[in-house]
Formats: sequence, structure tokens, C-alpha cells
Amino acid sequence: MKLLYFFMSTVLLFSANTVAISTYSIAETTQNPHSICEQTIRAYPKLRDNGPVKDYGELFSQDSLFEVKKLGILLNGRKEIKERLSLALATTKTHHIVNDVKIRLLSKDSYQAKTFFTLTLLKLTEPKSKAMNITGHYQDILHFDGKRCEIVSRQVNLDPQTP
Repeated sequence: MKLLYFFMSTVLLFSANTVAISTYSIAETTQNPHSICEQTIRAYPKLRDNGPVKDYGELFSQDSLFEVKKLGILLNGRKEIKERLSLALATTKTHHIVNDVKIRLLSKDSYQAKTFFTLTLLKLTEPKSKAMNITGHYQDILHFDGKRCEIVSRQVNLDPQTP
């Protein structure tokens, strides 16, 4: 009986490892550049709302551009983008939701994406302020380097009714 128990345990152990390895291999081979770039876009809300600043900065390329024309914001490079987030985390509480991510291939390693968002923003510096709801879309250019996908350019387009 002990021998049967040992045999069954060994079979289950090796079959579980085989399943785990097979699942990992499948996940690894299905990670195409398009889905990796979509993951970058979908990681943005949580990191923008909560940080950490370092991880948020890693979503952007070293020389990335970030622009919100309606608010007169133009940030050049990962350093400025991270500095702006540090200030925002100290002065606002936000909740971003992204949906309807549309990505298309521009060239071998470049993608264009349009993503609609909803943002709830509360200014911590104004105790009696009410939360604002803001809607719009991101227009992104992304670069895939073979492993990672970074935002090279993000233009934030706010809907006309946005205050």
C-alpha cells in the first residue's frame, strides 16, 4: 500500500509540474507585442492613481511626451512625467478607468492606441471641493523593444463638457 501511495504521489507531482510548465509555455508564447502594449495601457490607471512613481515612470520611454492641450500641460521625458505624478499624488485623489482600448500596428515595432477613460478627481488642497468627473480619450504612440512596450507619446483629449 505504501508503494502504491508513493507511486501515485510521484505521478501527481510530475503531472502537476508538467501542467504548470505547459501553462507557462503557452502564456509565454501567446504574449505578442499587441497584448503587451495593451497591458501597458491597462496598467496606467492603477499606477497613476496610487503609484509607485518609479513603476508609473517605467510605462513611458525615456524621451516620452505627455500632453493635455486643454490644460496647457506639456511634459517632456520620463523625469518630468514622474515629477508631475509626485505632485499629483500629494494634491489630488484620483480614480481612473480605461475602456475600449483600440490598438493598431504602425510599423514593425510601433503601435498607435486610442483609449477612452473616465476619471474621478478630488482636490486634497481644497477641503470643501467636490469630486469632478472627467471623460476623454488617450491618443498614444507605443514602442515595443522585443520585451517591453513603452508609451512614447500620450495626448490626453478631454471631452468638451470637462470643466
